[in-house]
Amino acid sequence: MNAPEIIAPWAGRIFSNGWRVAKGGASPVKEPATGNTLGSIGIANAEDIDVAVTSAANAQPAWAALTFDKRAEIVRTAAALLRERAAESIMWNTRECGSIQPKGEWEVGITYEQMMQAAGLAGLPNGAMFPSNVPGRTNLQRRVPMGVVGVIAPWNFPLFLSMRSVAPALVLGNAVILKPDVHSAVTGGALLAALFEDAGLPAGVLHVLAGGAATGEALVRHPGVDMISFTGSTAVGREIGEYCGRKLKKTTLELGGNNAIIVAPGAAATISPADMDLNADLIGSAKIFVTQLEQPLDAAKRALEIARAGGAVTVLNPAPAQKLDASVFRLCDYVTPNETETEILTGLPVTSVEEARVAAGKLLEMGVKTAIITLGAQGALYHSSTESVLVPAFKAGPVVETTGAGDAFNGGFAAALSKGMAPLDAVRFGSAVAGISVTRAGTAPSMPSLAEVEALLAKG
Repeated sequence: MNAPEIIAPWAGRIFSNGWRVAKGGASPVKEPATGNTLGSIGIANAEDIDVAVTSAANAQPAWAALTFDKRAEIVRTAAALLRERAAESIMWNTRECGSIQPKGEWEVGITYEQMMQAAGLAGLPNGAMFPSNVPGRTNLQRRVPMGVVGVIAPWNFPLFLSMRSVAPALVLGNAVILKPDVHSAVTGGALLAALFEDAGLPAGVLHVLAGGAATGEALVRHPGVDMISFTGSTAVGREIGEYCGRKLKKTTLELGGNNAIIVAPGAAATISPADMDLNADLIGSAKIFVTQLEQPLDAAKRALEIARAGGAVTVLNPAPAQKLDASVFRLCDYVTPNETETEILTGLPVTSVEEARVAAGKLLEMGVKTAIITLGAQGALYHSSTESVLVPAFKAGPVVETTGAGDAFNGGFAAALSKGMAPLDAVRFGSAVAGISVTRAGTAPSMPSLAEVEALLAKG
């Protein structure tokens, strides 16, 4: 697929009363697979946010005053245009966001369904009547538009997760300011703006302003924004919730869905126990042996057997997770699942530290010597037969991407053990490595240097 020619009206711009140059400048749109520049997109700053909020507040009353069928028709028209332009959306989702084509196709389909469902909201009853204890009086409850709604959407399902908030807010009479992630600003922003513009949405009702953390903070803190819809990390969501709570600003927060990882085993799927035997001298001489489950389970188990026989400390990162029996767990000095993986391994819920402690106990019953459950922003739970300690997470800066956090933790933990650190100190070291990695985009590119880790640990 050849690189598209950037002749679109959004090139280097933001959508705010039409396409215009952003006061915050522009950012290149990069293709993750090749590093090639596919175009550019405008980056909004606080001044752009202020202009957009004023415009949206002015446009919203007239939009809300339209009859519900006219608002619904515009959303349905935009949905039809999405279907017509599916190839364009899939191409950008693949090239800008690193998606595979089936994922792009799925996202177009589910987004179309969401838009049609949202259009149906406009015709539903918008209130209710209740009796009164005062004779001759009836109480009426009526739902009205919020006003200006700010939507902050992530990069992993950019079209779907943007539209899921934008379409319902629009059809119910609100004006919307959408801030897509800068890494998916075309797929989850510019293409969406073009749909509604071509569907006949009045000027000023929708603004699309791409940007990073500073842009999002300006949107959240603007007094003219009546509601925030945020999808992203728990850490950032907690800050938004705390601020909006103090200001009595309504929020919807979907937190914890920090990344999307597509596993394509490729050559790893062909690894066999025989391959492990061929490398038995190397595996058996290891001081620390770490494996995971991207290769077939029988190969991982054979490698653990060889490592254990050679006296190595064995670490299993059970990702992608699958049910394992005691014969595998008994080979593991440490198992390092996250919350979701722990639930799959044990069949127990893990929504709190205490639930994680119970699940860790079950892992020990199944044969694991020590369970280390990573809990995202809450830290990592170290649980052995003699102690159970929650090691707090390190905050090295704003969270950008968590895709490489698990690898960062496991690599840091194993490296620390190899240097002779005590297990709990090794968990702290791994947590520091992960804490830095999530402040950067990518997996391998996000990994910190030893000096950076030591500097963060020194801060306590």
